[in-house]
Amino acid sequence: MDNLFIESDSFSSIISEIDRKASKEKGPGRPPFWEIVLWWGREPLLSARAFITAALLPEDFSIEEYKTMIRLDKDLPHKFNPEITESFRNSTFLDPFAGFGSFALEAKRLGFKKVIASDPIPTAYTFLKGVLVYPKYGQKLIKDIEKYGQDLIESLKDDIKELYGDYTGYVGSWEVKCPVCGNYTPLSFAWNLLELKRSGSESEGEEGEENTRVGTFRRIVYMKPIVENISFVLK
Repeated sequence: MDNLFIESDSFSSIISEIDRKASKEKGPGRPPFWEIVLWWGREPLLSARAFITAALLPEDFSIEEYKTMIRLDKDLPHKFNPEITESFRNSTFLDPFAGFGSFALEAKRLGFKKVIASDPIPTAYTFLKGVLVYPKYGQKLIKDIEKYGQDLIESLKDDIKELYGDYTGYVGSWEVKCPVCGNYTPLSFAWNLLELKRSGSESEGEEGEENTRVGTFRRIVYMKPIVENISFVLK
């Protein structure tokens, strides 16, 4: 079997560039659909695309053409579809432990004939369906979710109002039961719901090292807890 591009010195020479641009997906440049579920073990899309492609191309493939194919010429390559070659259209991708689907999604974007992905973790499997299968239903799926979601909210309004009163928003948290009085106390390490805006500026702050925002920020949305009838029992 002939050597592949992933085994070549050309591929090794651009690994650091791939890593640097892929790291931006962990910061403010991350794909929007990642916000559906936070998952620390998620592989960057660019890394998945780069390794899948390099594992199928011949060793002597042009490095400049390869960089264009995976969109390494862009600052955030994952926001652009890769250049598709006809040689991938007869390929099959199989991943029985696909996690949250970075490799499977990139295989579809690369134009593979068939992509098969699954995962034993129910959360990951559901997310895979949302990323790989549901988009084919397009706007109809969005309208259906809006309709039935609104129906669900309307059906719960009376129940929620009975429990919490007439409020427009609700925040859930874990609770701990007091062994003395039996009351439940919400557990929270912070009362801020949104803390992004920079004081004295309309911007969201400047970018520092590793794509982190730096500067002085103020609370935009926060809860103000109301403390009532506190008593302590010491033994």
